[in-house]
Amino acid sequence: MLKKLLIIFALCYSQVSLAQTSALLDTNSISAKIRSDGGLFDGQFEVPKGSGAHSIYFGNIWLGGKNSTGQLHMAGQTYGTTGKDFFYGPYSSTASYSSAQYVGTYNRVWKISKSTIDFHKANYMNVGYVVPASISSWTGNGNATLGIAPVLAPYFDANFNSTYDPANGDYPIIRGDQAIFYMVNDDKQLHTSSGGTKLGVEIQGMAYSFDRPADSALSKTVFLNIKIINRSAAAYDSVFLGLWTDMDIGGDSDDYVGSDSSLNMYYTYNGVATDSKYGNRPPAQGSVLLNYPMSKFVYFNNDTTVQGDPKTAEQYYQYLTGRWRDNSPITYGGTGIGGFATTNFMFSGDPASNQGWTEVGSSNTPGDRRGVMSVGPFSLAAGGQLCIDLGFPFACDYNGNNLTSVSLLKQRTQSVKSFYTAQNYQCNLFAGTDDVNYNNSLTIYPNPTTGKFRIASKDIGFEGNCSVKVFNILGETLVSKNVFIANDEFDLSQQKAGIYFIELKNNGKVYNAKIVVAN
Repeated sequence: MLKKLLIIFALCYSQVSLAQTSALLDTNSISAKIRSDGGLFDGQFEVPKGSGAHSIYFGNIWLGGKNSTGQLHMAGQTYGTTGKDFFYGPYSSTASYSSAQYVGTYNRVWKISKSTIDFHKANYMNVGYVVPASISSWTGNGNATLGIAPVLAPYFDANFNSTYDPANGDYPIIRGDQAIFYMVNDDKQLHTSSGGTKLGVEIQGMAYSFDRPADSALSKTVFLNIKIINRSAAAYDSVFLGLWTDMDIGGDSDDYVGSDSSLNMYYTYNGVATDSKYGNRPPAQGSVLLNYPMSKFVYFNNDTTVQGDPKTAEQYYQYLTGRWRDNSPITYGGTGIGGFATTNFMFSGDPASNQGWTEVGSSNTPGDRRGVMSVGPFSLAAGGQLCIDLGFPFACDYNGNNLTSVSLLKQRTQSVKSFYTAQNYQCNLFAGTDDVNYNNSLTIYPNPTTGKFRIASKDIGFEGNCSVKVFNILGETLVSKNVFIANDEFDLSQQKAGIYFIELKNNGKVYNAKIVVAN
């Protein structure tokens, strides 16, 4: 009932405020909504697509940390209907958020497909070719007059002119067969969801999926790449980054939750054998961390108890750090309160075999569960970045029941994790001029090359061992080795012609360069 009221409130709210734009990620068996203010799914995580049944109601990123004086800064939006901590668009150093140009440019998401990009790459030079709108409108560069950073969404810069120019061969860099890019900030207004003090961050998100109908795991998984950039002048420590989700397996009042720290996943499953939407064999839905180990998992209920929805910045942060609303620790057993042994992961047992601590074994009453999965603590310097990769796998055991669906989910999650690992993604997607600083301290010769090249230093004498990696434009690692001196020979002769990126680490410093392979 509460969720119906929230939807009605949201419709009324949109009548008095600028409506948020959104798009559906729908290239595989899932139809998932992404909003321009960073709201994930917004009642639309339909799986199987077209069935009318949904397994996630809403999700969002939470971020909290402390400044040099120990003051808490917190951004922790939930549904966005009764308060907001995140606002559409990138961070503006001139606070131009209300200008017509800013609103018209950034109150949107950018949806694009790999097939459109591939067609553009093959035809942009042809007479009469018209660049598709999804490519021409890609937000590759920021507007300096609005105080926006010069590079935003990742793109391939064909002529190295630091300007996104698709008519001359530039194109968006995405993952998957379809992607939706969005940007939000926590700086525009006071935080009315958590009540926390602003951090001054920009969040760049890319939701993506793969069209692999024969792959039961990939066809029912949505991926999310999140990059958080500290645009403020403040440095933060004790930083925790979390994913909050309100998963609903069909009906919203009969769910259980669990976690598997070996998979870095938390999941929701039906607490009873039959669901009002999914019927006699309800599925299980997961959220999995792909590039960090899970630090904490806490569930809470739709109520006002110490295990209920957070109301203050401190309570949001306490959930991120694995504690209850009253700052008491999570304890093993029962409902996670009042025990003797503290734990980082709630309901870490196996409900299918009834081994370990589970909601089934604890005979809990199923309900409307929410959960926060977090990583940390980190330090986040002024100008620093955090990057996290997530997945949302789904599984339904049509030959089993609500509990065996959890076992199938774990199998599929392992498959998703193996697929992700095999891609050798660097979390930050590379942009043409981009999000790493391509300085002039490295000499690459010859450049362009037909394949073989060496690295030397113009101005810096490297000391001891160097770590060298070479990436393609998707951030996949092609070469990774340690050398005592930097001018060892490298070989890309087996790679396609194009631009590649070099990262050299030495004595605590990082140096970057580009190389063109023209074989």
